[in-house]
Amino acid sequence: MRKAIISLLMFISAACYAQSPFIKLNQERYSPGDSLKFDCNLPDYKTEDTRLASLYLFVENIATRQRWNYRYPLVNGACIGTLLINDKLSPGKYAFSFLVRKTFFSLRGKVEKEAEIDMTYSMKTMNNTSFSDKIKTDKNGRFSLQSVLFEDSSYFIFLPHGRKTQVGLKIDIVTPLDSTFMSDKTYTEIISVGNTAAIAETERAYIPEISQFMGRVTLPDVSVTSRFKRKVAIFNEQFSSGLFRSADERIFDGLEDDQIARNTSILDFFRGRLPFINITKSSNHFILSWRDDGITLKKRSNAIEGLVIKGRQTTAQAESNVEVFLDEMLIPEVTEHFIDPSEVAMIKVYNPPAYLTPGGSNGAIAIYTKRAGYENENIFRNRFNVFGYTSPVTVWK
Repeated sequence: MRKAIISLLMFISAACYAQSPFIKLNQERYSPGDSLKFDCNLPDYKTEDTRLASLYLFVENIATRQRWNYRYPLVNGACIGTLLINDKLSPGKYAFSFLVRKTFFSLRGKVEKEAEIDMTYSMKTMNNTSFSDKIKTDKNGRFSLQSVLFEDSSYFIFLPHGRKTQVGLKIDIVTPLDSTFMSDKTYTEIISVGNTAAIAETERAYIPEISQFMGRVTLPDVSVTSRFKRKVAIFNEQFSSGLFRSADERIFDGLEDDQIARNTSILDFFRGRLPFINITKSSNHFILSWRDDGITLKKRSNAIEGLVIKGRQTTAQAESNVEVFLDEMLIPEVTEHFIDPSEVAMIKVYNPPAYLTPGGSNGAIAIYTKRAGYENENIFRNRFNVFGYTSPVTVWK
């Protein structure tokens, strides 16, 4: 009898703890077009061990079982978010289940070749912010990126650093935030959108099935493009952004034409199809220089003239004046095999001055890899689209 009483008290205590009101919604009933705001406050998450955590929001239409999945960074126990309710969202009762996990975003990987490898990784976020850094695997080929924070999704590229050949790198990655888990704290509230009946007590007892939500990430809608356009034109519209969209660009097609894929290296393609670019070797990488035709380089003479590096004047002939980008991220050192030609969807060439980097008056080559349905079956696994955190203000539709 005593054990039964203790077990009952533990159950009641756990239930009260699980449903602690650490989440506050701005109201219970909403109309399409309203802003649903929530405020998460967990004072006990301000310790060193828990100051970086993650808040999951699982939304489910109780009648239709349609689901949405959001997640937010929980820093020092605080998080504020807003869902802008789309006008076309179906009226009904929705379960809002908030779950806290004492885990922050991290990316863990393993290179197929079990050895210590020096790598360079680059990441590009949805708002076109780029970041590059070096990382080294352990003796088993394992590595990790800890406490990285970005909204929506980010595109990661991993390349071996300082090697003569960079073809064949195969990596498996995992992001723990995408896996199923036991939550540390939970809170569920039923809200209504539009004209609906009062919320019943039985509905308030709703418990989400976490496994049904995992793997689902809310992303912006994909625009549908005319099917009469060439694939490379559709690809260009989908994946070119900002300064990389230019009326003066020259595009080489790697989707419906094998002119790129049939080369043994991407530099061989440059040598054969870009005669206006000189390629010279320097140490373990290559320097690309735009030939001075008396016109294109004249535009950048002011930028070159008087440039001093380490106390000596640099000329256009001695300087590498062609920048190379891979998926719109600058490649610091161009090697012979930094990308397999069969992986290339499109190459874009820009006359100087291209101005693709701040103050840059160089020419540029932008290489885009196949993705989003354009991939080859045997593509090397070193490029990944990784889901991060939901934006603080998001349209719910």
